[in-house]
Amino acid sequence: MPALSPSPSTARVIAALGALVDAREARMLRALDTLSPQERAVFVLLGHGMRTKQVAHELAISAKTVETHLARLRAKLAGEEAPPDLAEVTFLARLWVRASREAGQGGEDLSGGEDLSGTS
Repeated sequence: MPALSPSPSTARVIAALGALVDAREARMLRALDTLSPQERAVFVLLGHGMRTKQVAHELAISAKTVETHLARLRAKLAGEEAPPDLAEVTFLARLWVRASREAGQGGEDLSGGEDLSGTS
């Protein structure tokens, strides 16, 4: 599988994280560019410390739908490796939120301003 080339905003956040992430974590962060808008929203809300039910409430979707997005998100982040567990995804999400703020992206929500509730 060829290495993913991160978007400019993803590259800035990975650079801001520097030595805080290992090679596997950096590869998973590059994979963020492959997430759907809903998957990205779930990832960022995890990074803000929300739990599944809180994410569901925030996005106006069911907890089961959040779990589905999490499963797909984990598979995409894994690539050809074993999927990261929820604790690792949450750790990466928290690093992402922190580093995106430090990179001047204000805790980037990765949504591109889209309505992510599915109720538009």
